[in-house]
Amino acid sequence: MTTEKKYNKLRSILKEMENVVVAFSGGVDSTFLLKVAYDVLKDRAFGVLAVSPSYPSREYSYAMKVAKQIGVRVEIINTKEIDDVRFVNNPVDRCYFCKSELFKKISEIAGSEAYKNMVDGSNFDDKLREKIIKKIKEIGYTYITLDLEGYHRGSMNELIK
Repeated sequence: MTTEKKYNKLRSILKEMENVVVAFSGGVDSTFLLKVAYDVLKDRAFGVLAVSPSYPSREYSYAMKVAKQIGVRVEIINTKEIDDVRFVNNPVDRCYFCKSELFKKISEIAGSEAYKNMVDGSNFDDKLREKIIKKIKEIGYTYITLDLEGYHRGSMNELIK
């Protein structure tokens, strides 16, 4: 699929969703996704940025500057994945425990504002993606990641250029 087709497909998916909450870290992939969601949906898209001891404060500051440049609203949440022994033990699926905590917190915000869709710029292996999607569906949300839409790690660079 060409870069333009991927971009148009993503815009179409976001438009069909009507509203989205973007798991936003300030990294290239989540910034790209937040920007596209905001371009398509305007105030029906916003980002959620997790603050925790596992995220360096310089990344938080940078993410907030980027969101301000885009002009999009970002809600700040505190996550406590560091309190989960399953996360701290650093297993191969550690990301699952971190994302579970993140999406549980995002669902609380999204639900209070009548949002039913969560999107994420992450790129996962198939097994981890399935676990995360199952968890999100269990709490009643539609969830997509960029890798399901034909993007791969670092492929945002194709569109940013």
